[in-house]
Parts: sequence; C-alpha cells; structure tokens
Amino acid sequence: MLKTYEKWHKLKFFTNARLLRPKHFKAGEVWWCMVGENIGYEIDGKGDEFLRPVLIIKKFSSGAFFGLPFTSKQKNQKPYYYIIPEAYELGPILFSQGRTYDSVRLKRYKTTIGRRLLSDIRLQYAKYLELL
Repeated sequence: MLKTYEKWHKLKFFTNARLLRPKHFKAGEVWWCMVGENIGYEIDGKGDEFLRPVLIIKKFSSGAFFGLPFTSKQKNQKPYYYIIPEAYELGPILFSQGRTYDSVRLKRYKTTIGRRLLSDIRLQYAKYLELL
C-alpha cells in the first residue's frame, strides 16, 4: 500500500498551527479525528484529511484526550474489536489502537453515546488491557 506521508506531514503542520483554537469536547462523544498516515499496523485515517471516527473515553484537559478509533472492518472472534450496537451505525471499535490525541486533531462532532454504553466500553477495554 502506497503511503502519502508528504501529504500528511503538510496537513499536520497546518493543523499544529491551530493549537490556539482547542475544541470543546467530552467523554462519550464521537468525533471525526485527523488520525493521520501512520506506519506498520497503526491505523490510518481516510480521505484528504486522514479522518476516522474516534470515541473519547477519557478527557485529560482542554487539549488532550484518550480515544478509541472505529473501523469499518470486522474480524470475528478478535478480542480487540468491540461491537457498538447497530443504532449508532459506527462500526466496531479497535481496542488495540487506543491512544492519546491532542484536541486540535478533532475536526467535526459526529454523535454522543450513552453513559451506560461508555461505562461498558471502559470496562471491556480495561479487561482487554488486563487491568481487571
């Protein structure tokens, strides 16, 4: 697969210049996030802005959060896939790709999931990481 690092780095440079304009966001929200063009098994964003829906599971500050990206692909019986109820039309969450993001990467709000579902995702993620 051909990677377009030059295009991503140029976009990343201009995105970084927006640091003075943080987004207002909270845990449980799903945003289109500029995930980027990454290496190896790391998940990439799609399209011209390298976007992917990301669930905010923990807000650290007005400028940082821990997020879990969604995917359109699903592999049965894989412990790193968490299936969201169909009502949200989001696809599975990739537990293996969770990471910290800067809020400047947030592009557009998509939806908010319920508190109960967010609690379940956090619990299942902790089990996946063998923290419980």
